[in-house]
Amino acid sequence: MHLDIFSKINIIFHSISTITLGNYNLQVENLTPRGDIISAENITLNINDVLVKDVCRLKHMELLLPSIQYEIKNPLAFIHSLKASPPRILSLVASLSVGFLNHLAGNKDFLKDIEEIEEVRFDIKNKKFQVIAKAKKILTIPFVTIVGVYVLPGGKKIKINVEKVQVLNFLPVPGIGLSLVMNIMSKKLALPFIQQDGTAFIVDTSKLLPFPLEMNVKAIEMDDETKKIIVTIQGDVTTESLQDESPY
Repeated sequence: MHLDIFSKINIIFHSISTITLGNYNLQVENLTPRGDIISAENITLNINDVLVKDVCRLKHMELLLPSIQYEIKNPLAFIHSLKASPPRILSLVASLSVGFLNHLAGNKDFLKDIEEIEEVRFDIKNKKFQVIAKAKKILTIPFVTIVGVYVLPGGKKIKINVEKVQVLNFLPVPGIGLSLVMNIMSKKLALPFIQQDGTAFIVDTSKLLPFPLEMNVKAIEMDDETKKIIVTIQGDVTTESLQDESPY
C-alpha cells in the first residue's frame, strides 16, 4: 500500500533533530507530525558570522522558538502559534554600518514627506549618533543633532534621546531648533513600537514584529573608529571581532 504525502512527511520529520547548513544550525525537540499539522518544541536556531551585503554583520545569534504549530492547509495559523508562545532572542551580537544609513538617506524618497529639510546624513562622534542636515527656512542652514541611545533598565526598551541641536557644528540652538528637530523625527519615527516622551523616543523591542518577541538588550554601542552601531543581546560574545573593514 502506498503511503500518502502526510505519512511520508511524518516519517521524514521523525528522523530530524539537527540540521546544519554552513553558518546556520537548527535544532528541534519533540517534532510531532499529526496528519497535516506539524508541531514542535524548543526549536533553536544558531547563526554565526554572517555578513549581509556589507551592511549588517551578524556575529552571533541564538533564537529560541519554545513551541510552534504549522498547518499545511492553513499556513497563517503559524502566526497565532507565535503569539501564544513568543520567540526569544537568547543572545546576539550584530553591527550596522552608518555608511549604509547614509546610502539610504541619499535616496530621493527619503525626505519626501519632510519639506523642512534639504539633505541629511549620519555620523558617529564621541560615542553619540549624529544627524547632520540642512534646514530650509529663509536661508539654508546646516545643523547637527546629537542623539544618545540608551538601554533602559530591564533590557526591553531603548531610549533615543535628542540631547543637543547645533548650528554650524558649534552654536547651540534652543527652543525653535529643538522643536523643528522633534517634529522631523516624530514623522520619521511614527511607528507602532515607538512612543515619543518629551525630547526622547522609546522603542519597545517586544513590538518590533507582528507577534511578540522577547529579548534582553545588554548594550547599544557607537563605535567612532569603524562608524558602526553594535548591538548586544544577553550572551557573552565579545564585539572585538566586529572591527572589520567594509565598503560602507
